[in-house]
Amino acid sequence: MMPTNPVLVREEAVVTEISSENCDIQRVNARGVHTGAIHKVIVYLALTGPVTPGDTIVINTTATQLSLGTGGVDFAICTAHADRRESLPGHVMKLRYTPQQMPVLACEAQESPHHEVMREAVTLDGTPVICLELHSQLAAVCHGAISRARRPIRVAFVMTDQASLPIAFSELVRTLRASQVLCGTVTCGQAFGGDLEAVSFFSGMLAAKTILHADIIIAGPGPGNVGTDTPFGFSAVDQGIVLNGAASLGGTPVMCVRAGSSDARSRHNGLSHHSLTVLARVVLAAVNIPVAANLDVSPLRATIATTHLAHKVHPMDVNVEWQDYLSLYPFVKSMGRPPETEALLFQCALAVGAWCAQTID
Repeated sequence: MMPTNPVLVREEAVVTEISSENCDIQRVNARGVHTGAIHKVIVYLALTGPVTPGDTIVINTTATQLSLGTGGVDFAICTAHADRRESLPGHVMKLRYTPQQMPVLACEAQESPHHEVMREAVTLDGTPVICLELHSQLAAVCHGAISRARRPIRVAFVMTDQASLPIAFSELVRTLRASQVLCGTVTCGQAFGGDLEAVSFFSGMLAAKTILHADIIIAGPGPGNVGTDTPFGFSAVDQGIVLNGAASLGGTPVMCVRAGSSDARSRHNGLSHHSLTVLARVVLAAVNIPVAANLDVSPLRATIATTHLAHKVHPMDVNVEWQDYLSLYPFVKSMGRPPETEALLFQCALAVGAWCAQTID
């Protein structure tokens, strides 16, 4: 619910402690200059440069004021000191025409070492492209694929710009990269911070294929989808657009459905209305839809019957993968709910990865 009283959405604060940091992000505590409140703040180094205790920063507190799902954190907008850079990486701007616009080295750009490769990249040659609705499905898809693969495979993540724009916000991606479950990441459109930067998700998928040499491409949003309980006012509409793009580039489009059993909103229990809307109204090409064998697919088949497209549903038994997943990723939550509570969601994601792995020689 929107606050009824005026709120301070920009605040000056003084950094009191660096709680954690890496090459992309700092998590700091800062005390509000005017309120004295202690804020947990994320500092993206690409936008502001690093901070140290005692630095004054300006923070955006909007999401915490609205109690949105950002993990209870605020974000540094700028620092009191000038951020000096030895050089700029490239000329393609992300966050364009905002006060925080910044140049990146896009893999397609003329100054990129990959420019010539990207000039020739026009097809995915049948590579499976798994399109997510929710970022929380990522680890389960990866685990399903790696568990069923008949040989070591390379799995890349292409992040669109429909949710979190900095990939550094995703602790899940950081974990999957550190453990080499993901061979690399590409951030597309206005999203930034991947191993590769791409101007569009079309070239992002092609970069995953030609530069990262991915056997399986997973494409989807970062954390923080939006929904409004209206027919098309939800971030996951983008899932259908990515599926269309994968088909148009000659990939094998694979849909990872959203399904649940514990959501307070009935529209997301069983097959989510998001998945059904994407299939019925957005997808323009036939796609593969692997699902957990225990999911009631009758709403799915009824929706498919209205589309006149040759979508294929693939029920998969993932009981073995499910037990392994619970031991490896108990920390991955969806909408604050752990895997045991949202079993259908994660089991369907496992099914998608497992089915794709079985298509790879």
